[in-house]
Amino acid sequence: MLRVAVCDDDPAQVQYLTALASCWANQREITLCVQPYTTAEAFYFDWSSGVVFDILLLDIQMPGMDGVALARRLRQSGGQLVIIFITAFNDCMDQGYEVDALHYLLKPVNEKKLFATLNRALESLDRQRRTVVLEIDGALEQIPIDEILYLEALSHTVMLYTIRKSYALRQPMRQLEVDLGEGFFRCHRSYLVALRYIRRITRDTVLLENGQSLPLSRKRYEAANHALMGYFRECSI
Repeated sequence: MLRVAVCDDDPAQVQYLTALASCWANQREITLCVQPYTTAEAFYFDWSSGVVFDILLLDIQMPGMDGVALARRLRQSGGQLVIIFITAFNDCMDQGYEVDALHYLLKPVNEKKLFATLNRALESLDRQRRTVVLEIDGALEQIPIDEILYLEALSHTVMLYTIRKSYALRQPMRQLEVDLGEGFFRCHRSYLVALRYIRRITRDTVLLENGQSLPLSRKRYEAANHALMGYFRECSI
């Protein structure tokens, strides 16, 4: 199931993009769920309430919150969904770099260009979409690995913090570190942090994108820098 949101203040444009996305999905034999929005505020309300999307086709010029402002909020909150901007103006294209937009498409959107961009989005999602199955409150739950910020070992539990909620786990930190695999770093004996969310490293602190800071063992400073550089070098390939 691929979850796509189309956000544009023009209902006709929403209908057109929805039809094109559905046609693309049929050609690729992909099960698609498309959710239409005519305001950025409506999309952000659903997303911040826990509604998950993989791809967002987002108009830039909208009354109220515009597309760029919405994209900034999503990235600041840790949202990793693929953003594809839709715009009628060439001079808006520079604004996408800061929010890591996958691509821009000019209106009227060309079918072939949209299909090619959706193919790229699917490749990007395949690279990043990994999950881990954990026992939470006596039941097994699938957690997207790219939403995990960090883990903290307490006396009898390990707290797992994602971009939206937290979980109390009974598994030992050592086993969780193995289960999560690459992309995480043991910055302290009590903390395992996701490299993708690190903004800055000092001699004794790891600062996350959401402004939170975690302790860094002094003897792990060089290893942390090496791990972070290696991670982003892999992501850029």
